[in-house]
Amino acid sequence: MQTTIYFIRHAEPNRARDNGYTDATFPLSDKGMADCALVTHFLRDKGITAVLSSPFKRAYDTVAPFAREAGLDVRVVADFRERKITDAWLEDFKSYATRQWADFSYKLEDGESLAEVQTRNVAALGAVLREYAGRCVAVGTHGTALSTIINHYAPTFGAEDFWDMAGRMPWAVKMAFDGQRCVAIEKIDLFAQKELILGHFPYNSFGAYPYVVMCARRANAQGQWEWLFVRHKNRAWELPGGRVEPGETPMEAAKRELYEETGATKCRLHPAFDFTWHRPDSALGDGHRPGQVFLADITEMGTLPSHSEIAEVRAFPGLPDAELSFPIPHPFVFNAMEKWLAKNTPEEYWDLLDEDRQPLGITHRRGQPKPPGTYSTVVHSWLVNTKGDILCTRRAMTKLGAPGMWEIPSGSVEAGEHSRQAAVRELREETGIALPPEAAEGGILFYSQREDTAFWDNWLFRYDFDLADVVLQEGETMDAQALTIEKIMEMTAQGSFALWDTENKIKHLRGVL
Repeated sequence: MQTTIYFIRHAEPNRARDNGYTDATFPLSDKGMADCALVTHFLRDKGITAVLSSPFKRAYDTVAPFAREAGLDVRVVADFRERKITDAWLEDFKSYATRQWADFSYKLEDGESLAEVQTRNVAALGAVLREYAGRCVAVGTHGTALSTIINHYAPTFGAEDFWDMAGRMPWAVKMAFDGQRCVAIEKIDLFAQKELILGHFPYNSFGAYPYVVMCARRANAQGQWEWLFVRHKNRAWELPGGRVEPGETPMEAAKRELYEETGATKCRLHPAFDFTWHRPDSALGDGHRPGQVFLADITEMGTLPSHSEIAEVRAFPGLPDAELSFPIPHPFVFNAMEKWLAKNTPEEYWDLLDEDRQPLGITHRRGQPKPPGTYSTVVHSWLVNTKGDILCTRRAMTKLGAPGMWEIPSGSVEAGEHSRQAAVRELREETGIALPPEAAEGGILFYSQREDTAFWDNWLFRYDFDLADVVLQEGETMDAQALTIEKIMEMTAQGSFALWDTENKIKHLRGVL
């Protein structure tokens, strides 16, 4: 029974020494993050059923995108970690490594020898071979750690092979085993893959973005979403998008490009995810070309500006069955958007109201366009302690709308639910704080207003919460703070706090405190 292990040496790390990182916490560079798409593409058809990794961040983050796409968890194996050199920074690494390869027992004070690294890693591999016998496994690892494993099974692998591999990040080695016996070793240059390789990553994974892409949709007369594609004057059909100009943020570029290419005059832009392409033989470079992808919900359309490069804008129910300017990247982005929407739009139903807040007897599924003139209900849950501080949470980077921004815990009122019940539930779901009955029943509706297609109810609850009791919800919240009213207003003005109609909300809140 053959077991196959795909060892993946990590992608390029950011080894800047002035940022407080340690050998265990060095992150990937922007290029390294982009190059993870090479790893995902390579592993995609290998039948991988488990993903393991060194605990070091650069190794873990290199295999995590593949694991995420494959629906697998990354299991950390501590003994797959990289060799410890010493506690201090080593300036002359080449001389040190050369001496280690000449003498496997050589090590610096508080460091490890190659013999020790090899023993530790081979033992960890032996345990993996027993536990995952007959399966295909991917392992995120390091240059030296992996080299000592190869050397154990192929002793001719030495210093010259190590230095030949040293600059290859990421790098792959396929090892086949019959039980504990290695029967084949294949070294794979991931940069030799010639086809266009695409990858998508969580929003804001990179430091700089040269371009943006928008998946734009609008509701048709039947209340169904349609996707807008544009036909360029010199090309074919494509998703709206373009370059980020000097001085622009990706969000600003997305707003400008959306208007220039579709004529949209009113829309809501939601940052969705990052996107990269990689084609090593391309004249455009080595593939480090990350862009940001936005979901645009368009509510009003105007005419194309006179300087637009677009010949036609057309709505399609999905990916158009027509010639595309970018027949590989844009279907990839569109399909990734559909998956992102499915993940970030859980099945949820709301009761619809008219403009006077009277029930219409219509139940509406979240994520679908609302019929014109109808409204749902959304709640803000303002939890205030005896000091007057307010519990605030930070939205996860994967959230639909305002990712990474601070907010008052909030959410939609579900079908058959009372507004106050929803406020108590949302508080529990997003913070883990379950209000005692007296605090929940003492909630005060201090302000309600109609915004866009919803009525927003603001509920005040008094309870002496402790930040230590807050339980963040994966995919929903990523941090929590107790903030004063003044701090909330300051953060809102700075653009880091998602709160609309702030002055009226705060005025009414102060009126009941």
